[in-house]
Amino acid sequence: MNPTNSQQSVPEAQITPPVQAQVTPDLVNQQGQQALAGKLAQTNEKKQFLDYILKGIAEKAGVEFSSRVKNPETVVQKVAAKRMDGRKYGLDDINDVYGGRFVIKNSSEVAPIKKMLEKASELGVFKIGKQEERTQATYHAHHLDITTSDGVRGEIQIMTPQEELEAVSNHGLRAVHGENPPPDIKELRNKQAELASKIPNKQAHEKAKQIQDIAKQMGDKPLDPRIPAAILAHKGGTK
Repeated sequence: MNPTNSQQSVPEAQITPPVQAQVTPDLVNQQGQQALAGKLAQTNEKKQFLDYILKGIAEKAGVEFSSRVKNPETVVQKVAAKRMDGRKYGLDDINDVYGGRFVIKNSSEVAPIKKMLEKASELGVFKIGKQEERTQATYHAHHLDITTSDGVRGEIQIMTPQEELEAVSNHGLRAVHGENPPPDIKELRNKQAELASKIPNKQAHEKAKQIQDIAKQMGDKPLDPRIPAAILAHKGGTK
């Protein structure tokens, strides 16, 4: 889930192991790896509880919900990217170790979901921190940061199926090239965003899931751009 200042950031996929060793030695040494494993284990343990609450909200709202926990490499890459931007940044500063995503049918569903999230916060499920409607180039979503009582941090996104499809289709391009890519990459990103915007809800959600499933099989590495491009262009699927 992309950082707000990613236009100034080094693209995370460009932060190779040698760079990680230089910029984040405290995370790649044995002690750092143990701390990272502990953070991810704690988050995975809390994921079941958060998923239960957030899926309940999704069912009540009649929308889709999915979640993930960052993998170790992307955690280190994010910390390194922030430090390379000149920020003092560590493991405890990562706001999206847990990531939850509501996929809504239209923008009118944002407010009711936020209201239910605020109710969960009032009940002590988590605290809500920063909230924003985020637009970066062709990316758009509503973001909320949450923190549980035992310190697990997460980011919740609310987006339409078309916004979800744009996000997953162009994720690899952003990871490799950042938010200010070369002209040919920018043209591809914009074209894919335009295609995503014209695909009906159910089909858009299916295509997004297909791209995410392939990415997961590939270890969440940036996909060959031809893969999401082919899925976007394919006319099959549910109308």
